[in-house]
Amino acid sequence: MSVDARSLARPVLVLAAVAALVLAWGPPAFAHTELRASTPEQGSTVEQLTEVRLEFTGDLLDIGAELTLVDADGAEHELEPQFPSANAVTGSVEDELSAGETELRWRIVAEDGHPIEGVLAFTYAGAPEPEAPVESPAATDDEPAGEEVATPATPEADPSPTASTVPDSGAPDDIPTWVLPLLGVLAAGGALVAILAARARQR
Repeated sequence: MSVDARSLARPVLVLAAVAALVLAWGPPAFAHTELRASTPEQGSTVEQLTEVRLEFTGDLLDIGAELTLVDADGAEHELEPQFPSANAVTGSVEDELSAGETELRWRIVAEDGHPIEGVLAFTYAGAPEPEAPVESPAATDDEPAGEEVATPATPEADPSPTASTVPDSGAPDDIPTWVLPLLGVLAAGGALVAILAARARQR
């Protein structure tokens, strides 16, 4: 090989080595950070919403992050970004949201300083309303609620003798019992008078 060929081969080998290094290290260096998971998920329906969470494929810088909820009435609710891990950002939801179609508008800064933003759409149904308690039937004046109605007691038998148990005196029903002794006394007195009168005539 001539001197000119050797001098040309060296730069080619150097370029090949650099190309190999670029191919080996290029994908991580030029890879873009993307949204990997979210709570709530895209297109989902939730009844309660106390926090939103976004996880990315790369690490984030804790600067320049923005989280904004736009409810069904178009009201915007700014959330305070928090970074529980190197590749995640969260925000607590403290405001009342109108039920319906809701958007989470987010913006973060990747580790390489590149800002990334997007919109996550979902439906906020709101917490279900509690069922009304079943009311018990209203109490009447004669039957207070919650109290048992007392059963009337059976009257006890009267110990006094009835007319059928009184001994029969033999007197008519319409003559008082106290008249009978009086009649006996009068009859005895009449008999005595008659006897006395008969003895007086015999003398």
